[in-house]
Formats: sequence, structure tokens, C-alpha cells
Amino acid sequence: GGSVNSSPRSTSMAPSIAERLVYDAAEMAVHPLHDRDYYQAKNMDVTRIKYVGLIGIVLNGIAYFLSVVVMQFWIQIAVWLVYGCHVQDMHASIAALAIMFIVVLVYYALDFSLLHRCLMHNYATHVVFIVFVMAMIRQHWHSAIAKEQEKQEEIIFVLEIVLFVIVCIGGVCKIIQTVRLNAANKRVRNTVNNEYERAPI
Repeated sequence: GGSVNSSPRSTSMAPSIAERLVYDAAEMAVHPLHDRDYYQAKNMDVTRIKYVGLIGIVLNGIAYFLSVVVMQFWIQIAVWLVYGCHVQDMHASIAALAIMFIVVLVYYALDFSLLHRCLMHNYATHVVFIVFVMAMIRQHWHSAIAKEQEKQEEIIFVLEIVLFVIVCIGGVCKIIQTVRLNAANKRVRNTVNNEYERAPI
């Protein structure tokens, strides 16, 4: 029997593949600069998809772990202030919340301005901020219902609400940033594709 390469199916496909390669080469010969931009845009699309997939798994995973560790670290600082330095619970909690405020604001400055290109696909930190602050608010809310919360600790609850509003605003800004970025990338791709389709062969 003949080989697989000599089968009617493979021989019928071979000319079409060869013709396609010749056709693509002829197009690039007629419009070298234009096609170079077109194929560069196509390669950028493929690279972007792989890049976003890699970032979604690696960067967000690392960012999630680091965010949880950092936020939990400040809670442990508050515990150490209470039991190691004999600081009042309310003062230690306020100190921990103040440091969390600073950490959140510094990260937003990096995410939306200084390190925008590096952190544009990082969403895990925003999720950690929101979930973490919600957990603190929920804990104080149950303590208030159980009447275990002292009157002086109401200021801590208010500060947690303020922090929650800030992280929610940051999350909304991140969503808006992502939508605008995707829209801008889509406009660029559409422009390149439209120019390629309108160009004479």
C-alpha cells in the first residue's frame, strides 16, 4: 500500500496549502509595508492572548498570596501591640487600620499611575482588599449584635466602613480601567484590519 502522504486526501490538500503560501507571499511583495503592519498586529494579538493568560495565572496568584500575607501581617502587629506591648485594644486596632490605609493608598498609586503597565492585569489584590475589609466589618457587626462591642470601639467600625468604601472605589476604578484598555486595544485592531481590507491587492 502507499504511504499516508500519497493518499488522495493529502495530495488534494497539498496544492491548496502551497497556493495559499504563494498568495500570501505575493501580497507581501505587492504591499510590503502594509502587510508588515498587518501581520505584526496579528502576531501582537497572539502574543497578547498568551501574555494575558500567563499573567492571569502567575501574577494574580502571586499577588493574591502577597496581599493576604501583608494584610494579615498588620493584624498580627495589632495583636503584638496588645499582648506584647500592653497597648489598649482600641489603640492597636486604630494603628493597624491606619497602616492598612497607607498600604492600600500606596498600592493604588502604583496600580493606577507609577507601575500601571506592570499591574494592569492584576485583579487579585483588589479582591483581597475588599474581602478582607468585609470580613473585619462582619466581625464587628456580629460583636455589636451580641452586645460585646464597647462604645469606644464604634470609631473602629467607622474607620472600617471608610476603608471599605475606599477599596470598593478602587475596585470600580480597576474595572473601568480594564474596560477602557480593552476598548482602546479593540479600536487599534479594527483600524489595522480595516486598512488591510481596503488596501488594493
